[in-house]
Amino acid sequence: MEADGFPIGDYTVDPESASSRVLFADNVADLPPLPVVSFSTTPQVVNEAEGTFLVMDFSFEGEIPDGGVTVNLEGDAARIMEQFDVVQAGIDQETGNIFYRFDEDFVNSDNIVGGILDPFSLEDGDPAENNSDPEAAGDAFLSSFSFTITENTASIRLPVLDDFVQEDDATFTYSPALESAVESGYLVDPDVNSGTFTLTEGVEPATSPTIGVTVGSTTLIRDEQTVMELTFTSEGDIPAEGVVVLLEGPPKGFAEFDFSEPINITGGTIVGTDDIASTLSLLITDPTATVELPVLLEEEGQETIVLPFTLIDGEQYEIDPEASAIEVTIQDPPVISLGLLGGTFNGNDLIVPHLVEQADGIPILSVVLESDGTIPEGGLIVDVNTDPADITQLVNEPQFNPIAFGGQVISAIYDEAGIATGLRVRMDDPNTVVNFQNGVGFDATGPQTVSFFVEEGDRYISTGEAASITVYDTLEQVPPPPEPLPEVGVTIAGGGISQQVPPLVEGEGDITLELTVEGEIPTDGVITYLKTDQEAGLGEFDLLNAEVVGGLFPSPDGDGEGFYFKVTEPTATITVQAAVDDIEEGIETIDFSLQSVPGYTIDDDAQGISLELADDENSKIQVSIDSSPIDLVAEEETLATITLNLSSPPPAIKPIPSRDGTPPEAGILITVQTDGLQEFNLDSLTATGGNIVNVNTDTGTIDIRALEQTVTITATVANDGEAEGLETVLFTLVEPGEDADYQISTTNPEQNQVSFDIYNTLNESPVRVESAESDDTIAISIPIAINVDDDGRPTVSIEVDETELIEGDDVTFSFDALGGVDLLPSPNEPVTILVNGDTLGGLAEFELFDENNNPLFTTVGIESVSILDDETNFSAVLIDPDASITFSVVDDGLNEAEEQFTYTLADEQPDYFVDPNAESVTITIEGVDGIFFGTPGRDIFDAGLTPPGFDGVNNTVFAREGDDLIDTVGGSGGNTLYGEQDNDTFILRSNDTAFGGEGEDSFFLLRGDNIITGGPGADELWLVASDIPESVNIINDFNDIDGDVLGIASLDFDQLTISDANGDTLIAAGGNPFARLIGVDANSLSEDNFIIV
Repeated sequence: MEADGFPIGDYTVDPESASSRVLFADNVADLPPLPVVSFSTTPQVVNEAEGTFLVMDFSFEGEIPDGGVTVNLEGDAARIMEQFDVVQAGIDQETGNIFYRFDEDFVNSDNIVGGILDPFSLEDGDPAENNSDPEAAGDAFLSSFSFTITENTASIRLPVLDDFVQEDDATFTYSPALESAVESGYLVDPDVNSGTFTLTEGVEPATSPTIGVTVGSTTLIRDEQTVMELTFTSEGDIPAEGVVVLLEGPPKGFAEFDFSEPINITGGTIVGTDDIASTLSLLITDPTATVELPVLLEEEGQETIVLPFTLIDGEQYEIDPEASAIEVTIQDPPVISLGLLGGTFNGNDLIVPHLVEQADGIPILSVVLESDGTIPEGGLIVDVNTDPADITQLVNEPQFNPIAFGGQVISAIYDEAGIATGLRVRMDDPNTVVNFQNGVGFDATGPQTVSFFVEEGDRYISTGEAASITVYDTLEQVPPPPEPLPEVGVTIAGGGISQQVPPLVEGEGDITLELTVEGEIPTDGVITYLKTDQEAGLGEFDLLNAEVVGGLFPSPDGDGEGFYFKVTEPTATITVQAAVDDIEEGIETIDFSLQSVPGYTIDDDAQGISLELADDENSKIQVSIDSSPIDLVAEEETLATITLNLSSPPPAIKPIPSRDGTPPEAGILITVQTDGLQEFNLDSLTATGGNIVNVNTDTGTIDIRALEQTVTITATVANDGEAEGLETVLFTLVEPGEDADYQISTTNPEQNQVSFDIYNTLNESPVRVESAESDDTIAISIPIAINVDDDGRPTVSIEVDETELIEGDDVTFSFDALGGVDLLPSPNEPVTILVNGDTLGGLAEFELFDENNNPLFTTVGIESVSILDDETNFSAVLIDPDASITFSVVDDGLNEAEEQFTYTLADEQPDYFVDPNAESVTITIEGVDGIFFGTPGRDIFDAGLTPPGFDGVNNTVFAREGDDLIDTVGGSGGNTLYGEQDNDTFILRSNDTAFGGEGEDSFFLLRGDNIITGGPGADELWLVASDIPESVNIINDFNDIDGDVLGIASLDFDQLTISDANGDTLIAAGGNPFARLIGVDANSLSEDNFIIV
């Protein structure tokens, strides 16, 4: 068939819409009159408390056609209909989509008169009846709808919803849509065409109680059906009938939890959830209410989701602003992978990127654990095993103490015969590095290969892939590197040619370091070393949460200045955020540079990168001021130097012109003010690293444009020939305006001002001695004492050349044996001296002997040295009146506390007298604050009392041998405590982590939030030592087979509640849980496991 020459396709005709009638008229007056619809609402105020109905009235003037007349009503704001008890929400079972409609019971009730309300006429943004689109609907969402009038008078009665939510009064307006009216063949009454009403709560907002919410674990594992432990706290009076509290999350948020089984709840009852499972209603009756919601068990392979929940401001309560919201992550069990990095080091210097026993260094092995998911609060216990039948074959140390970054080595793991085969590690971060910092090695000769792998666990999934590494006896056994060596470069991914990126804001965004390798990559990868230009510079980054591609997670060096990164692909990346801290540092610059170590060469065009870090988006460069020297002499015209130190290089050019149209300039303008400008020769005023812009002698100000990160200003003091006496001149950084490019340093606020003392002549100026921080040694004369009982023996004195030491330093003990009449030290007349140390084993801090018992110390004028009394004291045979011993402080890479040792010449010896003016020396070996070591004997660590500096706040204790006592009651927690060997006693307050180690240890837990690992041996764990702890203490390795027992004071056994908690045992009294035994079956415990007193 053809029509007008055009082919017509195949189709059928709808008999219901096969034709249309069109009426033509010459004038409007000739048209028949259109019917008129009027619309209004009553009452003007709708009161929730009174249960008011809003009535929408319609009247139709004219003949109503068959099927009625459809009126489209438009609301002036979104979600108006949610204020009434008429909206029904649902979740489509097939698609999971959320959809809305009018409630079926409502549309079929006598609230609808003279018309028809289609359930799906409510506007939800999507024409489909199984989906909604709020964004597409805009203000019409859940507000606009259509109503078909079938009688001349019609009405809709809308019952207001009393939803317990505290809302301000709001006014809304409805009116018929004019465009659709004409299209539908009617007119809207010009006088009665809208309805306006005000919605009010009808009750005064509550001022009490104040409700807060907190959550236990924020990481929930589907496979474990981890429980989301909600705690609601109330301050203030709760009504007798209770108070309804609303916790709102995203749509379908509560559908992620299993409500099919009875919910554990205390202090209230669950009222229910809304239609789309986004809001939980809880009736609270007690000051503390708890709800335990297990996550829904689903098949593995689901996406990780993050659910935020927020308290809704209610009519009956106020919200605690400090506890108004929580956030949880639901994920599959994390997958744990393992990698190895090995190298032989001398301090932080990599000698060879392999483990070599007989090289001039220590073969250090790093075991790297990586998780693909979030680590639960409290950490994740992971078992790392090895293929040697006995791990001590690899580590021949009586006290194996590996250091962990991002976690903690809890204990060894043992086979059925009780032989240690691996390590139990607690991962606190997604990336955990365990360093065997004291070296590894085998007794067997020849290269030995060892494999590490992650055992399957209850709370994680192992990749099942082992990692292997070879330990060599000598450098000659190490395979040669590829020729030519691979070339490595580092850049900022996305930094372009300029490598300029915006400042990295703490906790926001991230930066990606990209390492590229040109050339052959060995099977074991290329071990690169990147180092910052700052002491402990790695602390500026959240490295333990970094994401790594194309390599093994980096292992930090011993100083925290850099890291070793094994690259396994031609391109490897490390994506990291800036760490959040409480220090206002402004904008600061930190540089990373590739270090030249064996195994690769460095790309000349990509040797390093420079990053800017900022506290927040409003941060500025910080400026501090320094000066030298302190004293200036006018007659000498001494050169004075002022240094401006910027936290980051100034911008190369200002991005925009100034307000007056001045062209952009490089650098930043800094002003310094002084009260003594006239005291200097201004003609000699010069600057390096910047320019002197202006000098104002009236105001005493100098304007300097800083072009580099360090600006030096110099000028000579003026010699005016006048005797003015001592004058002190101050130079102060002027506080910049709000629009300035910098701020005065807040990290060093005392460095905003410097001073010079000006003297007329050199004779008037003081002689200043360098501070103790100087490396210079000031020689002093000490008179030699003369003994009244002189019998010809010499008088011996002792001194050292350095008193402040760090690891790796040398220290020389000098002995002067003078004054003797008949006896002076000589090869023929030796003098034996005895030096006593005040610390048991203190000489172990020095390099004493090698593996063949050859001395590692050097001597002058000494025939022999004997190390005595467990490396505490030593004797020396002097053969010269001026003798010395030089020791080297052990550089073991350990983060030890500051240690102080005193060595005293023993009196009443047959060969000499002791000079009372030089009988002892004290040396200090610098360390890390807060770390304390015990002695081989019994030690007491009592917070706030002993030893000095041990305050029980974020301290670390290694008690070593002996029956030690560690008491943290005087502190506030955050301590990590190692009892190590023998039978130790721990008295813990709260928030401490304690490891008993070997022996029969006792733990007294007073408050809560402590984590205990008893270790091998029969341990006593006093879960209730006096009062019931305020919160839960975690016991990691309770084992009644080893003889472990649980202590309970002031309670009977029948007062305890012992229950299962996701495979652990929870112990409570009176509804208050106070202990959790990890991995212990609750049914396995009986009264025999307890000591009840």
